[in-house]
Amino acid sequence: MFKKQIKIQSPFSTYKVTIKSLNISSPARALAYLTRDYGEAMIVVNKQRARSITITLRCSNNIYQEMKLRFVRDMGSDFIWKD
Repeated sequence: MFKKQIKIQSPFSTYKVTIKSLNISSPARALAYLTRDYGEAMIVVNKQRARSITITLRCSNNIYQEMKLRFVRDMGSDFIWKD
């Protein structure tokens, strides 16, 4: 006798983001920036190329907006944040 398992939905939203390099900067530098400052967000790398990286973020909407605004402010001269 097995009980049917119920999948519990995560309380946080999932956001898919692509970060593209405008110059010779490595996307790993952008990922290091995000992981250094935002430990409360779960970051999963989906695809990494030489000039871009696609990640999935799982966090609250407030943290996501803060991450996006700070990233554009601090790293906007080297990278593009694409939702």
